[in-house]
Amino acid sequence: MRTKVENQGLLDDNEGLRLRLAELEEKVATQPAEVERGLRQEMERVMQRNIEVQNQNRHYEEEREESDRLLVQAKLGEAEVSVVSWSACHRCGRRPARSIAVC
Repeated sequence: MRTKVENQGLLDDNEGLRLRLAELEEKVATQPAEVERGLRQEMERVMQRNIEVQNQNRHYEEEREESDRLLVQAKLGEAEVSVVSWSACHRCGRRPARSIAVC
């Protein structure tokens, strides 16, 4: 009688292990698809962020170019003022004592 109970217990354990094995086999079979789906989603997120960063960089580059253009204009304007201030006065012919030409 005791061996019959032990055999039944072993059969129950065996059946439980078979069910667990079937669950694990199913999980392993579906895992590559899940990993691929997750990887695809992550790649799409990274590509979208890359587009955003490229657009932001383009905007910063345009701002820098505009700042450079304004700096060049300011320097040219400063150079013109400097040339005028060191030139002889068109009325009296004297060089000014200050940086701004005033007769």
